[in-house]
Amino acid sequence: MTDVIQNEGMRKRLFIAIPLPEYLKAALAECEIHHPIPGLRWIGAENLHITVLFLGYTDEEILPRVEEKARIVCSGAQPFSLAFERLCFAPPGRPARMIWAVFLDGGECKDLSQTMHNALREFGFPDTRNKESIVHITLARFREPSVARAVKLQQPEIQKRAFEVTSCQLMESKLMRSGAEYKVIARFAFEGERG
Repeated sequence: MTDVIQNEGMRKRLFIAIPLPEYLKAALAECEIHHPIPGLRWIGAENLHITVLFLGYTDEEILPRVEEKARIVCSGAQPFSLAFERLCFAPPGRPARMIWAVFLDGGECKDLSQTMHNALREFGFPDTRNKESIVHITLARFREPSVARAVKLQQPEIQKRAFEVTSCQLMESKLMRSGAEYKVIARFAFEGERG
C-alpha cells in the first residue's frame, strides 16, 4: 500500500516559492517546542517556505516551458527584503485552522506574484494568488478550530528579523498520508539591479 494520497499520473503538483535562510527556518521550527498542544501538526523545518504562486497539477510535458518562463521573470526581478512580524492564527476572518508566521512586505512580493501569474497565464493555471496579500509561512495545521483556544502563541525570538530575497524555486508538492513532501525542481536567481 502506498503512502501517496493523490497520484495524478504524468502530472506534478507545483508551486513557486521563496526559500528561507537556515537561521530563520531553525528559529521558526523551534516554535513547536513552545507549543506542545495535542492536535497541532507542525511543518518540519525542511519544508518551510513562502509561496509566491501555487500552480497546481501540471503536465510534465509543459514543465520545461514553465521553468523557462519562471526563469525569465526572476532574471528581471530585483532583490528585496522581507521582515518577520509575528505569529498568528489563520486564515484571517475565518475559524482558525493554522498558525502562520507573517512577514512585512513593501509590495515587492505581491508584485512578483502578479508578474509570475501573468507570465504563466498561457498555461491555464488558476488564479490562486493570496487575495489578502499577506506574506506568510504556514507553521502548523489543526483540524478543529477549538484547538486554537488551548494555544497561547509565544512569539519567537529572531535576532535578525529581515532577510534578503534573491531567488525563487519551482517546487513539487507530493501529498502523503504523513503530510506534504516538497522537492525543489529548479532554482531561479534574481538578476535585476537595485536602483
